[in-house]
Amino acid sequence: MVVLGVSRDTCETQKKFGASCGVDFPLLSDAGGNLHALLDVGGKLPRRVTILVDKNGIVKKIDTKVNVNSHGKDIADAF
Repeated sequence: MVVLGVSRDTCETQKKFGASCGVDFPLLSDAGGNLHALLDVGGKLPRRVTILVDKNGIVKKIDTKVNVNSHGKDIADAF
């Protein structure tokens, strides 16, 4: 399973966020909002979304309710 974090923040903001929280999976910038629109999780805010993709490239889960305090456990529970 591959874990991807996506938000509308800039790449620089994503790097800082990842470093400050010790994130060990890729964080993607969707500053233009294209992926958010495609997934229908939009809005203009830098909303954080976590996407779980299986080994065949199939999206298994899109978590739109990211809670930074419990997110590690939330992801582990999804496996």
